[in-house]
Amino acid sequence: MMLSGDIESGKKLHTIHGGRKGTEDRHVGHTAHILCMTISSDGKYLGTGDMNKLIMIWEAETCKHLYKFTGHKGPVSGLSFRKGTHDLYSASHDRSIKVWNVDENAYVETLFGHQDAITGLDSLSRERCVTAGGRDGTVRVWKIAEESQLVFHGHDVNKKKPLGTVKQAHGCHGDSGLEQPHWVASVAALQNSDTVASGASGCESPSQAF
Repeated sequence: MMLSGDIESGKKLHTIHGGRKGTEDRHVGHTAHILCMTISSDGKYLGTGDMNKLIMIWEAETCKHLYKFTGHKGPVSGLSFRKGTHDLYSASHDRSIKVWNVDENAYVETLFGHQDAITGLDSLSRERCVTAGGRDGTVRVWKIAEESQLVFHGHDVNKKKPLGTVKQAHGCHGDSGLEQPHWVASVAALQNSDTVASGASGCESPSQAF
């Protein structure tokens, strides 16, 4: 199921119900877990990716279904619109990144390099995107126009020290004396600011800003 709402009022605006497994041919929308979402910077398009290897494009304001992109061979783990455009980047557990032109409902190209599942993706205004690999331990900057990539390995990251650390950011759970921190499932930063939000599962406060 997918929801959209008005942040200021807290009012739910639209609900898109998911379909049952096996109804993919007749259900408009997702029939598997949604793993990632992105909205174009002009607020026109909403993109969603799921465990069934599918990318859905919606009209963001009305949640009207527009397109379905296929081609990934694994769950879609990351989506990002390039800022100021309707170019969409997608990442998958199949180890590839794909580029799409949403205005033209078109596939553009596929980028390879990761040696294991890609777990995250983001982009900004330049024709580049950043991905994080899971077990291959790399972060990669993809220069789309130049058809090249920069690879950063885990030991590179270890040379840097964090500016700040928040331990047990979402509290703990479990019996007394055996408490374990709630694991953080996602983070996002407000561009050009020092504000960061984090999300966790299984706790009463699903998000927190620092």
